[in-house]
Amino acid sequence: MRKTRAYQQVKFWQSLSTKATVLVATVSICVFIGLVGLTLNHQMLENRSLAERELRTTGFLTQATLNRIIRYGYPELIKEVIAELEVHRRVDRALIYDPYGRVVYSTMTTDQGRRLQRVVDDLPKPFLKSAGKYSELVFQPEQDRFLSKVPLTGAVDDNQTVQDWSLLIVYRHQESLFAIANQRLGTLLIELILVLVLASMLKLYLHRKLTLPLQRLQQGVEKLKDASTEIKIPLKDNDELGLMARAIETIARDRSAYFKDLQKLNTAIEQTNECVLITSIDGEIEYVNKAFIEVTGYSRAELIGQNPRVLQSGATMQTTYDQLWNRLKSGETWRGELLNKRKDGSNYVVWATITPVINEDGKITHFIGVEEDITERKADEEKLHFLAYYEPLTALPNRFHLSELMQQVLAGRQVEHYGALLLIDMDRLQHINDARGYEFGSDLIKAFAERLKLELKGREHTLAHLGADAFAVLLPENCTQRNHAKHKAEAIANLLLSTTENPFLVMNEEVKISISIGCAIYPDAKLTGDDETTAEKLIRSAETAMHKAKQQGGNSFRFYHSQFSQEVRQQFEMEKQLRQALSNEELRLQLQSQCLHSGKIISAEALIRWQHPEQGMISPAQFIPIAEQSDLIVAIDRWVLTQVCELLAELQQQRRRLTISVNISPRHFRKSDFEDWIDALVKETGIEHRSLVLEVTEGVLIDDVSNVVAKMDRLTNQGVQFAIDDFGTGYSSLAYLSRLPVHELKIDKSFIDAMFDPRVKNGVIQTIISVANHMNMRIVAEGVETQQQADFLYNADNAIIMQGYHYARPVDIATWRASIE
Repeated sequence: MRKTRAYQQVKFWQSLSTKATVLVATVSICVFIGLVGLTLNHQMLENRSLAERELRTTGFLTQATLNRIIRYGYPELIKEVIAELEVHRRVDRALIYDPYGRVVYSTMTTDQGRRLQRVVDDLPKPFLKSAGKYSELVFQPEQDRFLSKVPLTGAVDDNQTVQDWSLLIVYRHQESLFAIANQRLGTLLIELILVLVLASMLKLYLHRKLTLPLQRLQQGVEKLKDASTEIKIPLKDNDELGLMARAIETIARDRSAYFKDLQKLNTAIEQTNECVLITSIDGEIEYVNKAFIEVTGYSRAELIGQNPRVLQSGATMQTTYDQLWNRLKSGETWRGELLNKRKDGSNYVVWATITPVINEDGKITHFIGVEEDITERKADEEKLHFLAYYEPLTALPNRFHLSELMQQVLAGRQVEHYGALLLIDMDRLQHINDARGYEFGSDLIKAFAERLKLELKGREHTLAHLGADAFAVLLPENCTQRNHAKHKAEAIANLLLSTTENPFLVMNEEVKISISIGCAIYPDAKLTGDDETTAEKLIRSAETAMHKAKQQGGNSFRFYHSQFSQEVRQQFEMEKQLRQALSNEELRLQLQSQCLHSGKIISAEALIRWQHPEQGMISPAQFIPIAEQSDLIVAIDRWVLTQVCELLAELQQQRRRLTISVNISPRHFRKSDFEDWIDALVKETGIEHRSLVLEVTEGVLIDDVSNVVAKMDRLTNQGVQFAIDDFGTGYSSLAYLSRLPVHELKIDKSFIDAMFDPRVKNGVIQTIISVANHMNMRIVAEGVETQQQADFLYNADNAIIMQGYHYARPVDIATWRASIE
């Protein structure tokens, strides 16, 4: 408690306000004392002057009186005058002495005849002599007295000589300060009031101009402790303190901005995912951020003061550290990978950037290290490398890896040496996936890959998985003859074909599969280009041969021939030109009439032709199969349907009630908008729904039967009719047929051509007619070219509709319209 009070007292006396108050009080007291001294001194001088004037006046009067007394000869009166003089309150002694300094007259008889210096002490030497012509007056402050020497005209001696006497007056002048102060008490009070007023004004002035501004400056300086606080010092004057306040505010703003930037930097460093550490030039760790702690597993306290060597795993080469220190010592930044060790002993890889900190003198003071933990990235790179070069399902080299290997083989090939590339594809894997699921299919692919590895074990080869169900076997070029390489490849192909004779056990289920193999021999002079191009061409050639094997029904092997590629290129070129034909309006619509036996036209079939600008008229047998392989057939069919509906609309305006059949691809039934598009087209053209007959082949039943039946039902309910084209030539069943809303069966031309073949005996045609009649369907016979065929069909069913060259050939719209007039 005493210490607290003492501290408060010290703090009080040390406070600026107290110091200013003491200063003002001291100055005021000094000024007041000075004024009092001046006032009292002035009063004392004035009193002294008054006493001197009084003494001179008294001396003059006494001199005149004594001179008259002496002149008229009344010496007995001299003592009375002297006695009256000493009666004065301030006159201590009055003496008359001769030129020899002996007392002539005195109120005390004992003093007469005595020497003057024995009567009055401490007389100045001039006063021991006679006064001469003039009076003399001197003040002796130490004795608090005046001495006045007045010349007198003395008595006449016996020799008739006038004696020079002198009158000595000792005048007491004692004044106390209290008495003097009483004389000037009013003045002193005024001076005191004036000093107090001036002191108050000075105190107020100092408070406003010095103490208060300094206190505000002090408060502003104290606020500098908080770097985030904005400082505003309320000083408006432009004096030194105001300028100092502005300077402090500027410093505060700059410091706040600096600390904000520093705080942002610190926050960024603490929140960054990269590890940051700062070491001294001796290698002692001075700072680590949060990421560094999380990655290494050490706490900040465990790392501060340590050397980064605690993180070394021993797996980083010494040459790396040598290069690191050589660059740092030369003042350069080092970047590279380091394999470090965490606190738990596990290793991790960092990409480190270490930079020396150089001061203004060019000396290195610290090192800053920024490290990125790339352990996962390295693992991801390895995974990406694996995914880039290997198939994850089988861990076999993928197509890209095989292509690179082939490039290396082709680059280092020997002259007149041949090798082979076999491409293997599993037949009908999609069917298995649909039946058992993709997981089952994936297990089957892995089992097949394992069997390929087992069968090829011990043989010089490279087995690759090109994706999905495609594999490749690259045989090295160790054959000096091309035929030798072909024989070797054929032997490997037969071996691989035989591997599928035994079933595969997948998910506790036995599965038997077949494969198709295509082979290309290399080098091939027809496959020219750089190594990369040649490798891709070689793979595509083997793929083309494999597709040919699949077209033969699968489970077979084919060598590549150049005409295969020629056919593929022709098909590709035709597809490209066919797309242009749609936009260039090169397609032409033709109609072939459908008649009764009598020749009466009751309907027609819409056919399409391609008017090629260079090749002329192209048969649909050439381009329709190509269009069927893509959605291009959908665009072509929709073009035909649009043309037919517009023609039917014109016929209906002329009150001609005919139906026109249009062949459509099974691909239409895979389109979600098929029914809506047909309905919108019929309504837009305004035709009757039943005048449009859509011909579908039996192949439409191979896909989703339920979906096909549902779409056909919806269109049938709208009035559209359906016909089965080429009935009996494809995949069909009466069970499926009975479910379809079919209005018409078309007997394929192949049955018409063979109706008089004794081996057939017309049984198929009669069966089809019987089926159609039992199901209340119209019958259309295609390819009727002779009267004999027409008569036979008429005898079999007199309502049968006939279509063929015997009645009409396909013609353009204008010609056909003329034929029905």
